[in-house]
Amino acid sequence: MDVKIPLVRFLSPGDEQRFFDALTAIPAIKNHTGKGPDFTLKIDRRRLSTAMLRELLALLVRYGADLSALCPLAREKKFWWLNEPGNYWHKPLLPPPAAPASVYQYAPYIFDDLS
Repeated sequence: MDVKIPLVRFLSPGDEQRFFDALTAIPAIKNHTGKGPDFTLKIDRRRLSTAMLRELLALLVRYGADLSALCPLAREKKFWWLNEPGNYWHKPLLPPPAAPASVYQYAPYIFDDLS
């Protein structure tokens, strides 16, 4: 499973090193590529355990990363506990709501003939 997770800015080289050390300590993380907004994790879903996913969630929350890319895991029977609303990851795990469209987005052509 490829998961694109935009990363926040690290505060120091040591801070960045600690993040990647913790990430590589999770056995289900096969690989990671990119940086910043183009950061992608390759996760072996078959190998991913509850403990490993909890570590990944904690790490990503600590570094302020967007968790919504992990939302598909909440649909798996194995990870039913992701859907429990009282947990710290529940709200950040949900995809952001779609922004309502503005009235002007529906009819930009109205003002085209006024020039």
